[in-house]
Amino acid sequence: MADGSRFNEDQLKAINHLKGPAMVIAGPGSGKTTVITNRITKLIGSGAAKPSEIMVITFTTAAADEMKSRFLKLNALTKTEVVFGTFHSVFLSFLKQYSNFQNLRLATQKESIALLRECVSHLYPDKNFTSDYFTHLLGEISRMKNGMYSSASLSVITKEYMREMSKAGLFDYDDMILLCLRMLKSDQKALSFIRASVKFILIDEFQDINRVQFEAVKLIAAPLNNLFVVGDDDQSIYAFRGSDPGIMLSFRQHFPQTKYIGLFTNYRSSPEIIGASLKLISHNRSRYFKKLNTANTHGPNITVWNFYDSEEEAEAVCRSILHYTRMDPERYKSFGILFRTHRAGNAVFREVELRKARDKALAQSA
Repeated sequence: MADGSRFNEDQLKAINHLKGPAMVIAGPGSGKTTVITNRITKLIGSGAAKPSEIMVITFTTAAADEMKSRFLKLNALTKTEVVFGTFHSVFLSFLKQYSNFQNLRLATQKESIALLRECVSHLYPDKNFTSDYFTHLLGEISRMKNGMYSSASLSVITKEYMREMSKAGLFDYDDMILLCLRMLKSDQKALSFIRASVKFILIDEFQDINRVQFEAVKLIAAPLNNLFVVGDDDQSIYAFRGSDPGIMLSFRQHFPQTKYIGLFTNYRSSPEIIGASLKLISHNRSRYFKKLNTANTHGPNITVWNFYDSEEEAEAVCRSILHYTRMDPERYKSFGILFRTHRAGNAVFREVELRKARDKALAQSA
């Protein structure tokens, strides 16, 4: 068992929650991974659950591995029967166990596009399309499968595409979730087996879930509804790939008995950063109200710069970094530069490399 003195009051509420639905709104730097791993320990230690009855779902393989590693270290274990995985890996295991999915193979993008081309040519024999069109269309089909939107023409193409994929013994990543949901709805025996084996579900980064994933989770969790979700609606940035923060906002409508817990103490940032982030995000109208605080002391003020173009921005960023690194080049490793896209960072990357090379040449000639 974890030492209760290490946690704040809200963290303990989350860790000690045993049965029934719970939603933890975890602000940035509030220790959500610590809460999840210690709650698993609590479930097992209290006798509420066997390790094999607990399933922890994350959105990336790296996050699942990190969560598992933290849990093993916390409990001085080298292995566990607790399931840690992504939606895709967990649902794929269900399909392999309870359907004939093991006879299918994951398609490459090249194979998917080739089959899609055949389907479109069959449906629209009098039309010609470019290769870029099929890449774009594949993305549209993915969005439709994830419940983002639908259209009559796209629905026809999607059904034909999925039929041809099945005939070819292939599937794609989106099929793992969609076909698992169909199996759960149509195969009561498989659903009963899964419910009997998975009695406690924990989901990390819940703000990134989409409607297809949520429908499948609700089916598995019922009727016990031991569903423990952790996330922050303010940190939802994946709407372009189907995530829907509205699911988190309406969670208590789906599960009226939900225990609501807020983790609002930040252990990572200074009061200046917390204050600025709250002022910015408060402009969002659809969100849970959060009054964040921090356990840290004051730091430097936040500086906001405006630039005419990317080249001017790159020069200013580099000047700032070099101001701190000129006497100690090894300090380059302590800086990070974040961008929305790879392309946006190209100018800064070029400028950094140019200035590093220039400094090295000057040092050698001195």
